Amino acid sequence: MSVTRSLMFGDGFGALVDEHLSVAQCQRSYADRVAQCIKVDDLEYGDEELGLTVEYAIGFDLSQRVPYEFMVDGLPRHLAAGLVRAAGFVPGCDGADAGWDSWQKVPAWTGPDEEQTGVLIQVANFLCQYQTLIRRRNFSREHMRQIMQGRLETEPLDWYAVNERDADLVWQVYRAHLRERLATLGPAQAGIELANGFGVADLVCGRTLLDVKTVVAPPEDCRQWLRQLAAYYLLDADDTFEIDSVGVVLPRQAAVITWDLDEVFSREALTDLAGLRREAAAIAAAVQDRIAADERRRKQATAEHKQARAATPTAAT
Repeated sequence: MSVTRSLMFGDGFGALVDEHLSVAQCQRSYADRVAQCIKVDDLEYGDEELGLTVEYAIGFDLSQRVPYEFMVDGLPRHLAAGLVRAAGFVPGCDGADAGWDSWQKVPAWTGPDEEQTGVLIQVANFLCQYQTLIRRRNFSREHMRQIMQGRLETEPLDWYAVNERDADLVWQVYRAHLRERLATLGPAQAGIELANGFGVADLVCGRTLLDVKTVVAPPEDCRQWLRQLAAYYLLDADDTFEIDSVGVVLPRQAAVITWDLDEVFSREALTDLAGLRREAAAIAAAVQDRIAADERRRKQATAEHKQARAATPTAAT
């Protein structure tokens, strides 16, 4: 179960987040800022595939280390290397065949050129199409690379050219209006796994945690966005990123809306945010333990069923 689903179903984790939010204060400032947002691209729709493609592309462009490393490692090596090179990464002293954590961002990287942008969006879109499959941890990365190579042979990269064209339109808005602003917040990391994968944050720029929202129009009520951001903040149990503000990136409106933590959380919560983070981590761990136990029981039941069938004599025909 992801943090998004956990919030949706209102379990213990969602209740913890809701108890300590300060929605009214954030809503007032949000209403003022969102009233000034105007969609600046020419697309009249928005869907999850478009959003994920743009989110991945922005993350790879800004991140100072190869993001979504587990997913990248499930791609055929030539495709993965093309993606990270297009995002401004070069092999470290250990060479191109070393782990992705050894690849380094080009100094003073200012973003991909036109050719690199094409590769970045094309492979980001491929990741988007297969993200549910490629995230699966019950396959070795070598096995996953073989699976993805098979997909490439039946559905080549240009299979989703329409999606890439639309993503490129949104990308151009980001490049013209948002990239420099986000870069000024500080060094970025993208695709950050929190609480052993219970949540994956889109971006941290400097000390600001951000979620990319590729929506046609921002909602009037910011509560759901705020719940998600607060949840990601609380899952950074050790305060690794020293977050002091959270916000949303709206590429289609060329806007970034942020809130300081003292706007997001109640006064009571602000007195012990470290304690809240520990409590959130404990709940997340319990949820993950329960899911793992359910999966073990499912596998055991399947194995026992197969054994029972194998032991049953086949009826004569």
